[in-house]
Amino acid sequence: MVKLLKEKTHELCLNETFLDRGAAQLKLKGYQEVARKDRKDGWGGVAVLAKKEIASNVVHLDTSNSAERVWLTLHTDQGPYLLCSWYRPPSAGEVDTIASFSEEYQTHSQNTLGTLVLGDLNVHNRTWLRHSRGNSTEGDKLETTCQELLLRQLVKEPTRKDAHTGKEYLLDLALTDLDAVSCVVAEKVSDHKLLVTTLKFSLPEQKTVERKVWAFGRAAWEKLRSRLQNTNWDFLDTLDADQGACTLTKRLLEALKESVPERTLQEKKSSHPRLTAKAEALVAAKHAAI
Repeated sequence: MVKLLKEKTHELCLNETFLDRGAAQLKLKGYQEVARKDRKDGWGGVAVLAKKEIASNVVHLDTSNSAERVWLTLHTDQGPYLLCSWYRPPSAGEVDTIASFSEEYQTHSQNTLGTLVLGDLNVHNRTWLRHSRGNSTEGDKLETTCQELLLRQLVKEPTRKDAHTGKEYLLDLALTDLDAVSCVVAEKVSDHKLLVTTLKFSLPEQKTVERKVWAFGRAAWEKLRSRLQNTNWDFLDTLDADQGACTLTKRLLEALKESVPERTLQEKKSSHPRLTAKAEALVAAKHAAI
């Protein structure tokens, strides 16, 4: 779960969705599915949902070929940031998906300002993750990888209780190279606790502005011409420049209002000038093609 300012949940990163390729798009009121990778057998799987009002700022960048992992770009007022949702099934000694994570990260992070990785990674490393049952090959590999990539791990509490032993372990991680990020462990959902991650960034704001414009295509040109021809312009010879300009403008506007109708124009204004209507349409098309 990712929050962006004002304590609003803007994105949901889901692990173990239990969806297969035949499942319909995930629907949650107020949210839009922006990325997803299913398993063929319907077990596992990851998905990312974004608030509809910011969905156009979240772009599905890539889906890993070797792991249950998706990469996304979050466009903010400061620039693009990299997000990753990753589920690594518990598999002792399995490090290939960790190696591929490093490769994918180095490719996708090149043109971004920072990275946040969220996921249920099922690794144990008692020297790095306090709430572990011991050390493991995969835990050592992930710690080394994070050190090489300068990613720090934010979660400090256990996130899952073992149903058989009753012991609690830290399995759900938040990895980042950003300073302006905080993460807390929240309520339990199924057999894991939620991670609530807050990013202190502002997103491009967009609002609709209305203004009146002249509908020159429906103007009564002959009426306007007649009105201007019958207007007494002698004041231009007697008034000073400032007064003459004001009076001229007033007379012209009066003539236009009589002969040219007005219409209301609606324009979308964005604090992110590069996020144009065309760009939004391309993002929407990309989401629809996922």
